[in-house]
Amino acid sequence: MCIERLQGFFCEKTAVEFECFLIKMIWCSILLYRVLDHLKNYSMKALVNVVDYLSTVAYKLDDLLVQQTTHVSAADLQTAALAQVNSWSPYIFQKRNDVSVNIRSCNE
Repeated sequence: MCIERLQGFFCEKTAVEFECFLIKMIWCSILLYRVLDHLKNYSMKALVNVVDYLSTVAYKLDDLLVQQTTHVSAADLQTAALAQVNSWSPYIFQKRNDVSVNIRSCNE
């Protein structure tokens, strides 16, 4: 009779421990679900922030490239204008000399 009581006690104790174990496992699975849900939300927000940052950087680089291209185009235009003026310089100086010769001949 004592043995039966002891076995019943151990069975009841084992059942209570098992219930506690199940409650702990359910609690852990709920916590795990919440942690994974928060991790998913965090990773999505981080991804959105990275894409936003990269689009901002791309916009600024594009704007800087347009500005630099404008400066280079202006410098190229100035260089072309100077080259054109230099190509005309022999004719300009020749005409000046002709005019100065004509002015001298008129004065004499």
